[in-house]
Amino acid sequence: MEDHIKRRNHVAKMRSMLFRVDLKHKRIKQIKSKTYHRLKNKDLNQSGVGAFMEPAMAKEEAKKQEARRVKVSL
Repeated sequence: MEDHIKRRNHVAKMRSMLFRVDLKHKRIKQIKSKTYHRLKNKDLNQSGVGAFMEPAMAKEEAKKQEARRVKVSL
């Protein structure tokens, strides 16, 4: 009987830990996403081209700027 209680407590503790870790990873992922989108929008706004382009051309320009940013960071 005691083994059953110990096992149940252990499983509850592991579930709790996994839940907290999962929440932490979700939060970190959102933060990265916010930063990425801020930088992307900042690049488009600084170029001054985003407001006057068609949506398809704006996407292509964003891809080019992202490639440039990757090259600079490497």
